[in-house]
Amino acid sequence: MENYKKYDKLNYYLALFFSGIVYPFINLLLALVLKRLIDSGIARNVYELENAIFVCLLVCIFLAAAVFTSELTKNRFVNNFSKKYRRHIFNEIIASDLNEFSNNSTGDFLATMTNTVSTIEEKYIKSFFSIVSNSSLLLFSIIGMFMINWQLSIPVLIVSLVPIIVMSLLGGKMQAKQNLALTQQNAYVSKVKDAFSGFLVIKSFNIEKQISKEFQNGNDKRADSEFSLSELNNISGSISNFSGYLVFLVAYGLGMFMVINGNTSIGGVTAIVQLVNFIVMPLSKLGLEMNNKKAGLAASKTLNQLLEKVHNPVKDNSNYLKLNRFENEIKLTNVSFSYPQHDEAEKTVLSNINLQIEKGKKYALVGMSGSGKTTLLKLLMRYYKLTKDGNISIDSVNINNINLSSLYKLINIVQQDVYIFDNSLAYNIMLGKSFTDKELNYAINKAGLRKLVDGNSKGVDLNVGENGKALSGGQKQRISIARALIRKTPILLMDEATSSLDQKNTTAIENAILEIKDLTSIVVTHKLNPNLLQKYDAIIFMKDGTITEEGSYEELMKQKGDLYNLCSLTMIN
Repeated sequence: MENYKKYDKLNYYLALFFSGIVYPFINLLLALVLKRLIDSGIARNVYELENAIFVCLLVCIFLAAAVFTSELTKNRFVNNFSKKYRRHIFNEIIASDLNEFSNNSTGDFLATMTNTVSTIEEKYIKSFFSIVSNSSLLLFSIIGMFMINWQLSIPVLIVSLVPIIVMSLLGGKMQAKQNLALTQQNAYVSKVKDAFSGFLVIKSFNIEKQISKEFQNGNDKRADSEFSLSELNNISGSISNFSGYLVFLVAYGLGMFMVINGNTSIGGVTAIVQLVNFIVMPLSKLGLEMNNKKAGLAASKTLNQLLEKVHNPVKDNSNYLKLNRFENEIKLTNVSFSYPQHDEAEKTVLSNINLQIEKGKKYALVGMSGSGKTTLLKLLMRYYKLTKDGNISIDSVNINNINLSSLYKLINIVQQDVYIFDNSLAYNIMLGKSFTDKELNYAINKAGLRKLVDGNSKGVDLNVGENGKALSGGQKQRISIARALIRKTPILLMDEATSSLDQKNTTAIENAILEIKDLTSIVVTHKLNPNLLQKYDAIIFMKDGTITEEGSYEELMKQKGDLYNLCSLTMIN
């Protein structure tokens, strides 16, 4: 709990105080007061009986208040923990390195944010407080029994220790079964996510039976692992319950013998039986709660292992430099890059790239698929960091030394793959930031979204549905373009941003970008439209991870090199 109490220290310590000290202490007082009440009644002492009844009433009131306060502070702690811990995990994942994030499935992250965290809350946090409360209740009850009659307390205590020993022997097996159950649950979530996300593919290729079979297999493994865990919990609970019954038998049996022999009073036996209740009850819970806590600990370890894998955060650092403006150029010097691979040999994607991007100029980046164009843009966005081969700088400042927040105020990218949030059209353009209506309309007009906005009754408040299901592929790409344009960064990267648009709309959008004064843009395109290419200041041709040609459209066509051959091939096709 040391790592968790920081999320709400006040309620954590209050919950410990009331559940671990106040509640069990008042239970002890109740047993002692009951002894006094019964002994007064048997002795026919009315005055003592009336006092005992009054004190008993006060104790009951305090006991109810203690239970209420204990539950209130515990629930407040769990509530605050749930909010802050889930936020912490989400922020850790969002801040993770792109490569490490990509090496894990989305299903794992979904399962972590739902099932794993819920397991920690239910089986670790709540079980921890339950163990504290029941252990204290057990301890105070034993102390009370020793105060009343130590001879009876010793055999009761010996019997009480038996289930705790048995439960400790089952702890390792419980933790292993919990780990297996979590693994199968995560695999189940991933399989369901894949099936629903790939619904169109499943239908198109008529593989419903195969997918259903795979789901059934994963679902059976999930159910079997959970059943195996519940069986072990059932064994733990049965042992705890049997031990509780045995404690009652010892307390009642020996207690009656002591009454017969004159070693204790009826009130003393009643008080001991009352305290035995608070030994039996904790014993019946402690075994299960201890195993639950171990199961929660297993979930916590699983979560921490996932966070450790992605914990290469790309975060702002006060030691990094802030660039407030783009003045001169972006420069790539001897840049080579391979995607990090955990299980395979690294394959070089970029090799010895040397490039100079001048402020205010427009560049078209062309080449066959797999030539490294997208990778080059990702390096400019610092999705991946160059650690050894080459250097990328903006205005002579190494990009690795630039504060990310200021970097993304200078440079923006329009991705080929567009994700649309289940929200309004305006939200998907502004992404939660605040912009004026003028700025919003500017982006809408430049991205060619005016027809969509004016063509529906809700305008920019149109809800586009989950992942933009109410939009066409072209409309999604226009939204992605509008996202970039509304931010008016001085550098704009476009990675096949118009691939879902027809030639007319592609021409309109690219012309709009080419006309933006002082904008530095690098546009990756496969649409080799001569009328558009002629308007770029330079065309950069990439092949097999290298730059083979660079120059204006006219210059490269005269050379009759790679661009000329690709354009000729496109025209023939």
